[in-house]
Amino acid sequence: LLNYTWPLFTIIFTMTIFGRKAKRPLSYRLVQQFGILMGFAAVIIVGTRGDFASLDLSNGPGIAWGLMGGMSYGLFSAFSSTVAKDEQGLFLLRAVLFSLLLMSLVSLSELDVIGSLTLSDVLIAASTGLFMNGLGYITWTRANRLAYELQIDISSIASIMFVLPVLSLGIIALMFGEDHLTQPYFLMALLLILLSSIFCQKPDFVLKWLGMSNSLHPDKHVH
Repeated sequence: LLNYTWPLFTIIFTMTIFGRKAKRPLSYRLVQQFGILMGFAAVIIVGTRGDFASLDLSNGPGIAWGLMGGMSYGLFSAFSSTVAKDEQGLFLLRAVLFSLLLMSLVSLSELDVIGSLTLSDVLIAASTGLFMNGLGYITWTRANRLAYELQIDISSIASIMFVLPVLSLGIIALMFGEDHLTQPYFLMALLLILLSSIFCQKPDFVLKWLGMSNSLHPDKHVH
């Protein structure tokens, strides 16, 4: 769950460290921020399967590592938006090598388990890295760069990522014949994801529906 704080950190770092100050009215930004919170709430519902009592907040190191994971990927995402198109490939290669170095240092105490890995384990991990994560990183960094160049609100981009855990659970349910898709918690998560998308992608529509359309700045184009 804490790993999925990275869309939140992407927005925070993009706006604070990399100079993407919001140019929208306060009401516009509040609608988007509420949409982001709804998206994260959907992740929590899916992660706990609706049982919030199952959340264990007593594991301090686990919480710290989870937040560090969210912050690191959020920082990576925010920084990638500033990388020029012709430098994106080199940027990703450097990121891979630097991450490999850090992961190797952190994993020194776990090296004894390498001998227990099967060829199937290695092939699955390699395939996931090459075809899933690899393509995902390329498309995600490109989306961030285009959003930066076109001055599209980062909340509109980052909010889409909250769909991933809900989509993953749906795929698992279909593949293994599980009944998640009809459970109240899953339907609630789907509703929150839908509302999150509307709030983040169409804040002008939400403001008009709330009768607050006059709070929109007239000379700002809404994406």
